[in-house]
Amino acid sequence: MRYLQLLLLIPVVALIGCPAAEKPTPTPKAPGGMARMPAFPKAGDDAKPKEANGDATPKEKADKPSEPAPAKAGAAAINPDNTKIEFVGTKPGGQHNGHFKSFTGGIDLNEKGVSKITVDIDADSLWADDPKLILHLKTPDFFDVKTYPKASFIATEIKADASKDATHVISGDLTLHGQKKAISFPAKIEVAASAVNLSSEFKINRSDFGMTFGKGKVDEPVTIKVSVKAAR
Repeated sequence: MRYLQLLLLIPVVALIGCPAAEKPTPTPKAPGGMARMPAFPKAGDDAKPKEANGDATPKEKADKPSEPAPAKAGAAAINPDNTKIEFVGTKPGGQHNGHFKSFTGGIDLNEKGVSKITVDIDADSLWADDPKLILHLKTPDFFDVKTYPKASFIATEIKADASKDATHVISGDLTLHGQKKAISFPAKIEVAASAVNLSSEFKINRSDFGMTFGKGKVDEPVTIKVSVKAAR
């Protein structure tokens, strides 16, 4: 019986002698449920935000109005195919219309627009609405075409000046009947990529150029009409 009791005590002693298994220490949680902080960037990483370059976004480029292209330098020829040079003479009993059939000239352009205008007219090419008047106008009473076969105009200044239907004021020297006088007149000038258009109507006094025949029977002012549609 005593032997049996000793056998029962052996497992109890063994159990008491073994140390208790240690439990793993739990990791302390951040107070208040605080989220875990992100890791710092590694050395060499570019932690700074990239700066925007100076280029506009597509929308900014679309919203920005495009600047008009500057005018290009060039020239346009003046001739009877693209130009009319007409005149109107009046008298108490009515009026007569005429024009020139032969002339040459040119229009020079720079980045700002028209810079120069020149015209050379064959005076003997004048035409009027009465055959007898044509012969009379060519005599020394008027144009005296044998003595002064040429008339000319050279612009000395072309200034932007919008008034009524005009866009510019053209100033220059008109040589007619051997007399050179400075004149100025309004004109509408339009310069496009492929053409130059010019139109003007103004008056001159014929006596300023030595044409004094028929005072009292023929009016002093003569209307000049010019129309140019020249390709560049």
